Amino acid sequence: MKLIKIHFSKNNDGSEKAPEKIIEQIDRRFLNENGMLPVFDVENVEVEKGNSEKTQQNITDAVAKAIEESSKCLILGGDHFSTYYSLSAFLKKFSDAGLLAIDAFPNCRIGEYIRLAIKDKLIKKENILMFGLRKWESEEYSFLKEQRIKYYDMRETEMETLHEVSESLMQASRRFNALYLSISMSVVDPAFAPGVSRAEVGGLTAREILFLLNRVSNLKNLRAVDLVDINPEKDRDEATIKLGAKIASEMF
Repeated sequence: MKLIKIHFSKNNDGSEKAPEKIIEQIDRRFLNENGMLPVFDVENVEVEKGNSEKTQQNITDAVAKAIEESSKCLILGGDHFSTYYSLSAFLKKFSDAGLLAIDAFPNCRIGEYIRLAIKDKLIKKENILMFGLRKWESEEYSFLKEQRIKYYDMRETEMETLHEVSESLMQASRRFNALYLSISMSVVDPAFAPGVSRAEVGGLTAREILFLLNRVSNLKNLRAVDLVDINPEKDRDEATIKLGAKIASEMF
């Protein structure tokens, strides 16, 4: 599997350090839970300091190349800055693709990537699915309702059980010709993943996120996955980094 490292965060908040830390854990050569040794073809995106446009182009070029060369690629950020440009490259390749965003936050305030993707007509709003939401501003909540974006919040998941919601997510995701999966580690409760850019209580356990991703990874149309919002500077005992490495290994 192609693995792309993007050592960049828009605000230099520390999340740009996550890709290398995750790779260090993966390189310890443990088998994943399927008994397979994850082997990645690793590529590093060159970050041009002081030149965000060049960095953006480097991201889109790397992702475009990866989806041509590999049946599935994994992108390690960074923050959702990398998601926007990775998704942009992906949607140029697959015109009727879907986005499954697993996150505590809807990311649809002005200037955030979901809102920008719709505004810039990168993706149709009906091709967006969200899971794990539990923190939003009134502006974001109104936007989701007005745009009729399909989402599953944590309260709904608790009421219906994770198994039922994962089945619904998979059924909805199969209708796309290709699927882009964006995973923000904020979806996990900070008791299990403290090292995130924005922590919000009431999230998934480490086991629950692995269960969900194990299900989603079986989708035949899944072509790209990004893992973002891990901040090593806020981590404790590398718990979040280790979970990030395990997620990457289980997506293999």
